[in-house]
Amino acid sequence: MYSPEVIYKTIVDIVRFPHNILSWSSTPKIEMQARPASKLTIRKPDSGVSNTTYATLCKVCIPYIHISSAEKPQLVLRKRMSRVLVLSLVSKIAIFALSTSNVRDGFSASVFSIVDKLTRILFALLAFILADIPVIITRKLALLSSFFYVNNAYSLTKQSAKSQPAPVGPSKHLKALLLDQKTYNLAVTYAFSAIAYGAVYISCLSAYEDEAGFTPFTSHIRRGWQFNERFIFLFLNAALLGAVYALRQLWNDRFVTRFPSNLSSSISSRAQSHLKRNVPMAMKFALIVVLTVLSSYLLTKKSIYRTVASLSLATFRLVCLFLFLPTNISYRPHLFTLLRQNNVTFGLVLRTTVFALGLVSSWEVTNTLFDIYSVHPIIISKIAPNPTDCLISGMQSTDFYYKYFAYLEFVKVFSSSQERRQEVYKDIHRKPSSWDKILSVAVQELVEGRTKVLTKGVPTNKTPTVVNSTPDATTSSSKLRVVDNQEIFKRNPKSTVDNFIADVQVDKKASMFSKQTETVPVDQGIGFDKILSPEIVKTLKNSIYGNEESNVNAKIRLLAPDIKLVSLSSLGLAYLGAASIQEDEFGLIQHNIPQVIHEVTSTLLTYEELQIDLEKLTKNSNHLKEYSTRVQEIQNALSILLFAFKDYVKSFNLDEKTQKRVELAIKEMK
Repeated sequence: MYSPEVIYKTIVDIVRFPHNILSWSSTPKIEMQARPASKLTIRKPDSGVSNTTYATLCKVCIPYIHISSAEKPQLVLRKRMSRVLVLSLVSKIAIFALSTSNVRDGFSASVFSIVDKLTRILFALLAFILADIPVIITRKLALLSSFFYVNNAYSLTKQSAKSQPAPVGPSKHLKALLLDQKTYNLAVTYAFSAIAYGAVYISCLSAYEDEAGFTPFTSHIRRGWQFNERFIFLFLNAALLGAVYALRQLWNDRFVTRFPSNLSSSISSRAQSHLKRNVPMAMKFALIVVLTVLSSYLLTKKSIYRTVASLSLATFRLVCLFLFLPTNISYRPHLFTLLRQNNVTFGLVLRTTVFALGLVSSWEVTNTLFDIYSVHPIIISKIAPNPTDCLISGMQSTDFYYKYFAYLEFVKVFSSSQERRQEVYKDIHRKPSSWDKILSVAVQELVEGRTKVLTKGVPTNKTPTVVNSTPDATTSSSKLRVVDNQEIFKRNPKSTVDNFIADVQVDKKASMFSKQTETVPVDQGIGFDKILSPEIVKTLKNSIYGNEESNVNAKIRLLAPDIKLVSLSSLGLAYLGAASIQEDEFGLIQHNIPQVIHEVTSTLLTYEELQIDLEKLTKNSNHLKEYSTRVQEIQNALSILLFAFKDYVKSFNLDEKTQKRVELAIKEMK
């Protein structure tokens, strides 16, 4: 799944908490207000440092910035990851203490004793290391793996496969997950984490409850030593819960980085809203898994134990050696004792349910905090020698993680900071200027976005093509020319006999085909759609081929995978363009306003047409709602531009289609 060097480096980063917990980005936190000169001074840049890129500022400490030791700024993403770990640990301690408390004893004095608190905290800390740290490692590795794909510029086959995902249904999606080696690696990781958490859990229970009964073996007066079914049932639930939870994470695309839409919302508000939504859903999921495992265990227990117990003693000893179990004990009688009685009681099911709810809740808290803290917008380009050039380098980055951060900062900075806008407006001596670079990068993002929609997700060939000047090449498509060219499927006969035979064969085949189409209507076919009810047939088709929602989601992933970048590009250009009418003293970007309006409007028309086609299929898709939000952002960008330049629109040389959409937008503003 990942190279040993990457796994080793990630584990080292976790161990070195909090110094280098998030090694991919160690960015100093910069406030919007400038620091005093005595606190922050910039040294003369060394060779190669003046061209500092956005990704460099995010990855490493800034070597050319001297910060007094009295007020050393903390590193943004490193500080965020430290908060993720601290909050996850606090939640783990609270959940672990609640799940291991003995309800029958109530709130006795021993619960509030210092020794009891310290012991439970130590157990919770051990459970956090064994169960939650692997979750953070897998999330970080998933984020780093996207870096490796981009940094290696992945091969053309991977690139084309990524850009042309076929619309899949639930069955094909599940099949793709089951055929991927990463699925099994992640399932094994979560399963072992759950088993480790279960070991700590029963150890804590055994330390406080003498009759917990979760030892691997138990003694009986008449039967002697035997397997403990309570122990087996709890660990079976732990392993299956971890594996199924990992599959659920992959099914919901949890490892796909999603950047926020509302740039003004704080981390705390986003974390609270996401936790209120995700934790209850995860608890319902854990309850369903426990009940499913319970019913399956009771139905298949006897057959499994009989099969294992019927093995030969030699084979069973080999199994014991493989599981590192002592071979001087005869295990077959102990297995038969499990068939004589049922140790799965209501108390065991209740304790297992509490265990599963606590484990999944702590996992969900950790994953949700990672989702929030790893993608929240940051302001980092301000500390570079040339902030605008640094931001442009981030917008041009091939690493999409830093590219999204740069575009989020692009919108946030130029919508709120007049000082940063003035840096662009006053850059009139360089060729190309900062505005020329920004316009080129942002317009390229708009063009690529709508081109992907117009070409149905097929990547365009940037190499020059040779145009055929023959009349056939210009009057018909390639498919029609293939059908019209009879020489492709009908050979020239060499003799009169061959000519006669060839004509007879062609006429015979054509007549047979015409008779079949005339005498056998399509609706006379008999299939499951004629035997079963329409509701059942529709359900079966949806489970195999995918329903309308899955098809819409697949089309959006195919045709508009980067619509978020497109909307951010539109908003950034709109804020810069609209503010220029009052702040641009030199009129640097005035002559480009018609081009900006044309590009934003053309992109909006393309995405609106796709939105109409998608809404014909279904309106209940979450992906479609997200898509509609992005389209609304592009509409807002156009409204911002037209509100500033509505008096000059008539003088712009816009094409007819763009002019109609602009006039409609102006009417909607009134």
